[in-house]
Amino acid sequence: WRDRIEESVQNPSVLNPVFKALAIMKRWGQVSENVKRAYANSPSNDQPLLQEISQFSDTIVASCAPTREAVMHLLYALQQFTNRLLFGLLYVRGAVVRGNIYHRKGFIFGPALLDAYDHERAKVSYPRIEFSRAVIDLLDCGTLPFERNGVVVPLLSDESKPDVWYLDPLQEAGDTTSFLARMLLERVTERMHDDFGRLQDASKREAVMKKHQWMIGYLNSVLNRYHLSIPTEGYWARFEERRK
Repeated sequence: WRDRIEESVQNPSVLNPVFKALAIMKRWGQVSENVKRAYANSPSNDQPLLQEISQFSDTIVASCAPTREAVMHLLYALQQFTNRLLFGLLYVRGAVVRGNIYHRKGFIFGPALLDAYDHERAKVSYPRIEFSRAVIDLLDCGTLPFERNGVVVPLLSDESKPDVWYLDPLQEAGDTTSFLARMLLERVTERMHDDFGRLQDASKREAVMKKHQWMIGYLNSVLNRYHLSIPTEGYWARFEERRK
């Protein structure tokens, strides 16, 4: 994020993916505003798409009612948001938790906000959005692949940590999924080499390489669903030589 801000001084267009991603989240929020108005005079307290969205600097806060329908609505909004940023080679790290929060027109406070922040800082090591156990229980999707009313829910479980669930940005992208994953794999790999040569601070470089490596693994897992995964053993060997 810091690098993009610095680049934008000379080339404002580098922030276009951010503006487009924010526009997507705001559109989902506008849908919720319409639902709120529709339910305003209803005796029912069931507002399935109740959702608020705020943004400051590189942080997005989104909240919704604690119902399966609302969480699904939020989940698909986050999927499109993450997708748009990914195509701009911007990674997202975050957490979705369940708890109490006051979130209305830019005013945000409550334990859920702190829980999400703590979860993201302490547990989310890779560029992905993770979901707490309480949210998974609320979705009540059963076992992987998660389904709800016949629709596949875009969530994945970490193979090394089966109790960790995270958002699958490219799930259900249609017939172009494999093409998009392959294109992104090439772009991420190219960016990885550029960052390796550009970053002088060793600790920062290693942290960035870790993010790229995880993303390449994720994209290969998407391609593997279509039996198109690309062997990376030789690539990593060559990269390790360069790193030495």
